[in-house]
Amino acid sequence: MKHYVIAILCVMLLPVLVWAQATEPAPVIFCKSADFENWQPIDPGTVFDTNVISIMFETEKAFGVDTLVLTEYKLAGEVESITFRTEVAVSPDWGGFLVTDYAFVEPGAYIISFARPSGEVLAEGFVEILVDQEQIIEVENPEELQTEGKTLGDFFNQYRPEQ
Repeated sequence: MKHYVIAILCVMLLPVLVWAQATEPAPVIFCKSADFENWQPIDPGTVFDTNVISIMFETEKAFGVDTLVLTEYKLAGEVESITFRTEVAVSPDWGGFLVTDYAFVEPGAYIISFARPSGEVLAEGFVEILVDQEQIIEVENPEELQTEGKTLGDFFNQYRPEQ
């Protein structure tokens, strides 16, 4: 009887564990700039002395949608407040995404999140912008993001041995 109870519990918990692992967001990589061709961050980190940086991430599966929702949360102690949210056009077969020259409007601690329109978070990361307010670089149209994407095939072919 004891073995049956253990077996039933295992069968019931296995899908929950698989689902939890499958929905873990990919890490967002913050960097001063990025080499798009080789998909490499340049000067990556989580603390920057400038408010204009690049943001990139890659997932194990294709996005499967043609729009991602980018959300910027500013942290103030235990409180998170949305300071910027926009929809970004992507290709459903992309598995990697890069935003260049992303501008934070003020210093502080932030969480950046990329989600499908359904709300499923694909990638998330924390960054601190430590720059004096008078040193903030203003971007002409902060809503017009400069973006690039890569398919999973692009990633595979990048590291495929030459024949």
